[in-house]
Amino acid sequence: MKLFGTEYSPGDSGRVFLQLLDEKFKPINNALCLISVYYPDKTEWFRNVSMFYLPGSDGLYYFDFIAPADEGVYMVSAKCFYVIEQTYDYADSYNLVKGNRISGTIENTWKDDSVYLTFRENLLSDRLEVWFEFDDVRIPANNTGMTIYWVGRWEDPHEYLKVYLYDFCNSTWLELPNRVTTNTPMVSNYLDASVYNISCFVGGGKVGVKFEDQAVVGTAEYFRVDFLDVQMHYATYGQINNIRGGGEIHVSTKKFEPSEEMPGISIIS
Repeated sequence: MKLFGTEYSPGDSGRVFLQLLDEKFKPINNALCLISVYYPDKTEWFRNVSMFYLPGSDGLYYFDFIAPADEGVYMVSAKCFYVIEQTYDYADSYNLVKGNRISGTIENTWKDDSVYLTFRENLLSDRLEVWFEFDDVRIPANNTGMTIYWVGRWEDPHEYLKVYLYDFCNSTWLELPNRVTTNTPMVSNYLDASVYNISCFVGGGKVGVKFEDQAVVGTAEYFRVDFLDVQMHYATYGQINNIRGGGEIHVSTKKFEPSEEMPGISIIS
């Protein structure tokens, strides 16, 4: 497995991707690939982010980001599990607790097409809280975990949005590790069935996902949801194979174009 990227300046749109091949160099299109990314000071930026499979490709999985202001080398680790399939569920409704809807409908969150359901923080309180409900979600046999995928834009550089999943067993919101920031045009959170009781997050076929800001900084900014879904992962047969790799992202105000002899992101295991 090879992990690829390049060099970026702060604010650049970036992408980390890999091509997953089996021992006969045939592409693997039914995998779950997770990456973790670390800042130059070795603190965690993302933990086990589920990558997106590029439909119709030969085993390509990717994750997009906007390069942060912190310059240096960002370490990246990756792991892929296969043979894994997934179910797809899209939000049926939303409940806006704080803030205002600006435009769009819930149907705009069903496809990654740059057509948004847009909210804005409350003009007086500078707060935003919205949660989405997914109906008729089922946990498949041989379930290995679940992922919450979000694609969109958050336009407040001074704060982030926390992501929560409703825990029906404890009647509370579980905060997920990966947050929405201005540097994250896509965010995913993976819950491993060996760590979490997945049935606690599906109550009567329903799943709840919440986004909430944390600070009052005086500027009411926009939260744009392009795509949101819940995926249940399950093993289709036999032993789940596990492949691991690693690489790095370079962020600098002075960019150097990588040559063929010196790729901008390193490789493998």
